[in-house]
Amino acid sequence: MATEGRQDLWSFRAAADLSAKQYHIVKLDANGELVLAGAGDEGFVLADDPKSGEYGSVVVSGITKVVAGTAIAAGAYLSSDANGKAVPATETNVTGGTTGTHIIGQALSSASGANELVTVVVARGLA
Repeated sequence: MATEGRQDLWSFRAAADLSAKQYHIVKLDANGELVLAGAGDEGFVLADDPKSGEYGSVVVSGITKVVAGTAIAAGAYLSSDANGKAVPATETNVTGGTTGTHIIGQALSSASGANELVTVVVARGLA
């Protein structure tokens, strides 16, 4: 069972309807607004469910839940798939460059398949 713990939250306006995307990985667009993250994007975990134009909270550090995109083992470093779901990272780029896969955190629990909730410690750039 996925759990949550202490978190640092920041709020940003949603550029799109994210009302069905709680616990997905989101990023900031060029206007500084929330959109769903793509494969390997640097991002945050969405803590709530804002509609377009509403403010949503993202977990920038701490322990939260995230939606799995595939099977995940506890201890795996996680990044985003093309649908804003967590997947095990295959490459890391923790220097802020423009290539590779950005790490959003490390799994504290496991998932046997897609759409399960996993406990994650959010620590962007964790290596």
